[in-house]
Parts: sequence; structure tokens; C-alpha cells
Amino acid sequence: MKSCGASTCRLILLGILLLIPLREACANVQPQSNRPAQNRQQSAPLICFASGASALPIPFQLASNVIFLQVRVNGSEPLWFILDTGAAGTLLDITRAKALGIKVSGGGNVEGVGETSVAAGMAKNVSFGLPGVDFQARVVVVLPLSNLNRYIGRVVDGVLGHDFFSRYVVEIDYAARVINVYEPKDFKYSGPGDSIPLEFKDNASSVRARLGLPGRAPIEGNFRIDTGGSHTLILHSPFVKTQKVMESMARSIAAPSAGLGGETSIRLGRVQGLQLGRFALENVVTGLAVSAKGALANPDLTGNIGDGILRRFKVIFDYRNHRMILEPNDHLREPFESDMSGIVLTGEGVRLDAFTIFYITENSPASEAGLRVGDIIAAIDDKVCSGLALDEVREMFKQKGREYLLSIKRGAQTSQVKIKLRSLV
Repeated sequence: MKSCGASTCRLILLGILLLIPLREACANVQPQSNRPAQNRQQSAPLICFASGASALPIPFQLASNVIFLQVRVNGSEPLWFILDTGAAGTLLDITRAKALGIKVSGGGNVEGVGETSVAAGMAKNVSFGLPGVDFQARVVVVLPLSNLNRYIGRVVDGVLGHDFFSRYVVEIDYAARVINVYEPKDFKYSGPGDSIPLEFKDNASSVRARLGLPGRAPIEGNFRIDTGGSHTLILHSPFVKTQKVMESMARSIAAPSAGLGGETSIRLGRVQGLQLGRFALENVVTGLAVSAKGALANPDLTGNIGDGILRRFKVIFDYRNHRMILEPNDHLREPFESDMSGIVLTGEGVRLDAFTIFYITENSPASEAGLRVGDIIAAIDDKVCSGLALDEVREMFKQKGREYLLSIKRGAQTSQVKIKLRSLV
């Protein structure tokens, strides 16, 4: 399955970004290095490698620029979990929990990127298995995740978040599509990568980076690392407002975004650059948050760095030593691009293969061709969409100058429309 390539997807999955006020859950997902020695011994999780002190390689898939791993829950058949540094703990979809007979108790609300909170419960002592490694989570947050399916175009059964990263050294090789998991006390790094200090707050990791905006000196900020986000870079609304970022953009367009907590609105433009460790990234497609509530209104963070940037590296998360190590891969110098059609799609229906227009950008090839929200794209040239993945279609719409003949269903009517792609930001 293809990824979103070098760009950010136009309907941006912003990761889970949970801030969980369920005290028992938070108490059980703090980094091990931050706990007193006695507490570490008493609450040490059950961890079992099939061989030695590592599990490698564990394959993953990228869908809409989001990492999906196959995970067994209490010995179940493999389920699809997002690997997300932005999530405060381990999450399980409520429907899956019920089907597996997992007892859910308690209650509370969690906050995500949307402006509404989501009701959640907790399950205790749930076992999870990946190829080569098993572990037990003492507390799992159980909540509805199915609302994410239509945005990604595939089913989300759960999320491995902060407590997974805090228990292991996790190496994500985006180029090879594998992760490697190591026992922290046995891990030693001697490669050529750049080691960047990690900071922790609200059970999520962040780094210091320098942002380049036109006509001013670079601004140092604190950026959350978000492997669960399809975006490249998103700036939080307090920073956007106080630094007048919108005014510095040559142009920007409205772009819908979604995650836990529902939908929210951002604008999409470009910043001059981002200096992340020793790596200078130029002309970066960037989301500008405008929301007054939710995780993207956090005044303590400058923004979020997502998979649109991280996929250009092999990334090693070593929480015990408070560091992230970046080794560049062949995608480092690819230009940052975005959708060039003006069409934002969701996957609908049982198989999520009814590609429905969710949003249309003004003054775009889609709006000029007369497409409407609610139209279904049945075929692109000679390719029937039911045989494609949603992220494959998004990839097709990022090729400047490319022309497509779209077969459109609008109610009982069918028509054909031609569009020619062009850069919108």
C-alpha cells in the first residue's frame, strides 16, 4: 500500500493526541526513567521477547502517511493498530473490546484535536503481541475509534502510544517499512544519526526546533512529535495568532482536518523552513490551526511534527535517555507537496471504498470542474476506484500538470469530468 509520498494529505489525520484525565491511566504510562526506583519495580510491565533482548524486523504499512502495525490482543487474530507518539497510552476501540470480551469499567472524557471530548472507559491487564515481543498493559483506554476509519480509508482497531514507547527503544525505518524494538538497558547506538533531546509533558514527547518565516529571524519553538499524524507540520493556534504567521504567508487555503474529538479547521500554507537538529527542511507545507479549543490550541507548544517529515528518516525513540535519533533516508530532499486537485476524499461504505468528496477547495481544479460535496468518484481514467486504496487516490492527485478523467456519481446520475492538477499552496 502506498503512503502519501513526500507530501501531507489534504484531509489531515492529526493523530490521537490524547490528554487523558483518567488519573489511573496517566499514572501507569509515565516514562520509566521518571519513576522512583521502588515504583518501577512494583509496576514493571510484563515484557517478553521471543528471542534475546529485541524484536526485529516487525513489518508495518503506511496508510495516509500513518503507521499501521498488526497486533494481537489477548491472543486474538491480528488487529490493526496505529503507532502514535502523540497518544498518551494504549487505546482500544470499544467495539473490538466488546467482541473480545474485555471488561470495561470507569469513565471519563478524553480530548483530541477536535473541539469536542470523547467518552472513554478503562480495561486492566490486557495483553498485546507483536511479532517477536509480547507485553501487558496494566491500564488501557477504551473508546470509539471507528470515526477515524473514513478519514484514513481503513479500519483502526487500536493505538500503541506513549506507554509502548516508554517501555522500549523503538526504531522506525520508514524506507524499509519495519520497526525494530529493543530492551532499553541493552541498547547502544553507534550510527551516524543526529541525537536530538526529547522533552516530555502530558505523556507525549516534543523537541526543540527552529522555524523560518519570511522576513524575520528564525524562531525557536517546542514541537510535539506525532507519528500518528499524516501531516507534515502544524502550528498551534496561539502561536499562529501571536506571531502573525498567517500574515507572513504568500497564500494559504482552507483545509479540513480530523482526529479524535472530531473535525476541526486549519489553513494550509508554506513556511520558509524548519531546522530539526542538523537537518534543514525548506519550503515546508504547513497547517495553521485556527481552533480555540482542543489539542491544537495548546499555548505550551509551537506545533506538531508529523509523518510527512519523519518519513524522511530512520527514527529511533530512546525515551529512557530522553532522545530521538534521526538518520536521513533517500526521501530527505524530496519537495514538500500537497493535493493539487482541490478534492478532499473520505472512504465510505462497509469496505471504505466509496470515495466521497468531503470538501472542495475554492478556486481549484475541482471547483472549476463543477464537482460538489457528496459526489462519489467511481473511476479515475481507466481505474475503478473500488480496486484502489484511499491513499493511492490521494497520491494520484499530487502530480502537477497531470490530467485525469473522473467518473462521478451524483445521486442516480453518472457523468465524466476532466481536471488538470496544479499547485494550490
